[in-house]
Amino acid sequence: MKQWIIFGLFLALLNVSVHAQATQVDSISTSPATVAPGQTFTLYAYITNMASATAKDVQAILDLGADSTDTSFPFSIEPTDTLSRNLGVVPGFSTVQVKYQVRVDPSALDGSYDVVLRTLDSTGNGGTLASSVEIAARQPILTIIDVSPSVVYAGSTSSLEVTLKNTGSSPAYDIRLSVKEDRTVTSAGTVVERTILPSGAASSYTSILGAGEVVTVNMPLLINPSAESKPTFVPITLDYLDSAKNTYESTDYLGLKVSAEPLLDAIYADASPVLVPGKTSKLSIDLFNQGLGPAKFAVASIASDDFTFDQSQFFIGTIESDDFDSIIVNATPKSGVSAGEHSIRVSVLAKNEYGNPLTLVKEVAVPVFASVPNGNGGDSPLGLIVLLVLAGVAVWWFRFRKPKNGASKK
Repeated sequence: MKQWIIFGLFLALLNVSVHAQATQVDSISTSPATVAPGQTFTLYAYITNMASATAKDVQAILDLGADSTDTSFPFSIEPTDTLSRNLGVVPGFSTVQVKYQVRVDPSALDGSYDVVLRTLDSTGNGGTLASSVEIAARQPILTIIDVSPSVVYAGSTSSLEVTLKNTGSSPAYDIRLSVKEDRTVTSAGTVVERTILPSGAASSYTSILGAGEVVTVNMPLLINPSAESKPTFVPITLDYLDSAKNTYESTDYLGLKVSAEPLLDAIYADASPVLVPGKTSKLSIDLFNQGLGPAKFAVASIASDDFTFDQSQFFIGTIESDDFDSIIVNATPKSGVSAGEHSIRVSVLAKNEYGNPLTLVKEVAVPVFASVPNGNGGDSPLGLIVLLVLAGVAVWWFRFRKPKNGASKK
């Protein structure tokens, strides 16, 4: 008797295992993988019958509000669609696909949002699977990735090449790059005028820049002649639109190095007395700065095959813009040097305000005479001539114009 009871229980368990129905959700995916606010995407779910018996009256139920709130925000389906789908029968060990068209609310914020899909069959059994949907706004994002050159010079016009990249996920339209702020007001209320301004048109225009694309825009800039040598920030404003005509504006600050460069030159100034072979004269050579910035720590040296000097190197120091200094030295033309112009090589080593070295090497023409001309170290007859003229006038006056003694005056 006991054997028959055990055999009956075995048959009952066998019957349950053969006819058990177990549907489960294998996977959930979206197309595209990342969705944007205002976009409609496709949600795919794959449901598998894990038993050999056919599952009947299988249903798929999508829960868009899987965050335990009473709302499905930011998701919704089309009004003609339903969250519950009747899949009918699913043969044993078979997989079916269910597809939903889901819309994302335009005001949705970036982030991950969970959805849940449940299955249910005629036996009341089923499976559940949760999945995250990534939302990221599709918008253009313009970024300045390069600027060339990085050094501009006071008093010059420089064409600045600004390289833009669209790091966003959609094209940017009607892109305007401009230098808008021409002054800054400090916290104390002081107005500071900017030394770098646009030259010509105040902005540069590009019609479209796709996602991931790069473009180089030229911006002519005018650097004020009074600009100091120092690093400075230039505010660059970017204005552009997206495909929905939404306006975007951002301001980046470009770091530029402003340099007011010195420009050194040298000329012959004077020699007293004039230079004559074999004789020593005091020679003056002027060094002057035609640039907009000072030349600092200047050291000058002179050399020549036709002259000897009592000193060949001179510390000058700083030569400001529009200023000069002089090299004064005892110079002697060598014997045998012919009359005419002879060169003295003048070399100047200096630094600008950033400490970068500057060099001037110039051959300065200096006149040499065969002998000392009148008026330059010799006796001049000019004084004697004047005395003779005055004496002649006196003699003439006493002889012809002075009245004689006793002569009556009319």
